[in-house]
Amino acid sequence: MSIAALFVTHEAAMRLSAFGAVLLLLAALQWHWPTRGDGRPARRQLTNLTLALIDSLVLRVFFPMLAVSLAITVESRSDGLLGAVAWPYWLEFTLAVLVFDLAIYWQHRLLHQIPLLWRLHRVHHSDIAIDVTSGVRFHPLEIAVSMGLKLGLVWVLAPPPAAVVVFELLLSVGSLITHADYALSSGLDRRVRWLLVTPSMHRIHHSTRRDETTATSASTCRSGIACSVATGPIPSGLKASCLSACSASAMPRSRA
Repeated sequence: MSIAALFVTHEAAMRLSAFGAVLLLLAALQWHWPTRGDGRPARRQLTNLTLALIDSLVLRVFFPMLAVSLAITVESRSDGLLGAVAWPYWLEFTLAVLVFDLAIYWQHRLLHQIPLLWRLHRVHHSDIAIDVTSGVRFHPLEIAVSMGLKLGLVWVLAPPPAAVVVFELLLSVGSLITHADYALSSGLDRRVRWLLVTPSMHRIHHSTRRDETTATSASTCRSGIACSVATGPIPSGLKASCLSACSASAMPRSRA
C-alpha cells in the first residue's frame, strides 16, 4: 500500500491521533513555558472544547459526505479540473493543498468583512484569552460554511484524496499551534514567522482594536507572514509590531 493510500484509508484515526497529540503537547508547553499565562485552567477552556465537540457532531449529522470521502468519490469518476489533466501526482498534490489554503484564507477575509459572517466568526474572537483551546472555538454554522466551501472545491478540482487529508491535518493542527500560549525566544520567533504564523504574530489578529484584527488575516498553512497578506492598509506601526515579537500585549489579559 502506498503512503497516499495509507493516509486515505486511515484518515480518521490519523487526524484524531495527530490532533490529540498536538493538543496535549501544546497544553504542556503553555503550562511550563507560558507567554502570558492564558493557558492556566479556566472555565473558558471547557467552553471551547465543548464547542469543538458540537462542531464535530454538526458535521457528522448534517453532512452525509465530508471532504475526504467526496474526494475519493470524485477521483474514482475522473471528474474535476485535475481529473481532466495528466499532471504528475506530486504537482497535483501540491497545487491542491495550495488552492485549499488560498480558499480558506479568502474565507477568513470574508468572515471579517461581511457582517452576517462576522456575527458567526465573532464567537472565535470573543474568547477573553488566547491559548491552545482557542484554536477550536468556532460557531457551528461557521464550521458548516467552511465545510461547504471545501466540498465545493473538491467537486470542482477533484484533488488527490491524500492532499485533502494533509490539508485538513494542517488546518486543524495549525489552528492549535497559532493560538497556543507557549513562549519562543524573540530571535527564534522572528526567524520562524517568515515561514509559519507564530502565536505572538497571530495574537495581534485577536486584538481588541478592529483595525489590527482586520489587517492581519493570514492563511492557515502559513504561505506567508500575516503582514504580507494583509486584508487592507496596515495601520501605522502594525507591521513593525508583527516583526518585533511585541504582540503579547495586543489584547488584555484574562481574568478568567
